[in-house]
Amino acid sequence: MFTLKDKEQYQRDGYIVAENVLAETLASDLQNEASQITSQTEFDEQLFVNDIYCGNDWMHSLPSHPAFERLFKLPALLDGIAHLMGAPCELVLWYLHQNPPQVGAAMWHQDLETLPSGAKVCVTLSIHDTEDKKDHLRVLPGSFSRAEPTEEQLYENFADEVALRISNRTAIIHDPVLWHATKVNNSSDNELSLFLFYKMAD
Repeated sequence: MFTLKDKEQYQRDGYIVAENVLAETLASDLQNEASQITSQTEFDEQLFVNDIYCGNDWMHSLPSHPAFERLFKLPALLDGIAHLMGAPCELVLWYLHQNPPQVGAAMWHQDLETLPSGAKVCVTLSIHDTEDKKDHLRVLPGSFSRAEPTEEQLYENFADEVALRISNRTAIIHDPVLWHATKVNNSSDNELSLFLFYKMAD
């Protein structure tokens, strides 16, 4: 599914946007299941494993939900990541993030605090109920080779930054240490994102 051009962009810029990697039915089923999960669950108790943030303790049950199980085993995604990395990868961490209205971590950051040992790839999905594209991430191409942003750089506007608009069928695949910033949720509803981290398969 992914091309040589995609691989070259990933190696150069540290990210690609994979359009329509999810089927319509899977995107819809994920939204329905995620809505049920979040309506029945308190988002307060956080889980840390070996000092690494792993979301909320209930998240470890996500694979027991049919749509999430299908996503975690999705050949198009697993094969695409293997193509980008040159070898098979395996899922090591996932978490579902709920962003309330008028909230958002707009500062530049790397996923160092949430990064499990050995993780080389992050996949970001927007869980919502339409195929309309929404602002989701700002990324700074090629920044995976940089150190963490300084305090002065956290809110800086860079001339070469890229704003990514994605639908509920799109996956952003990026290096976890690529500089990126989430958009503030300017809607009146909670926004859900799913983050998947992969390492090279043993």
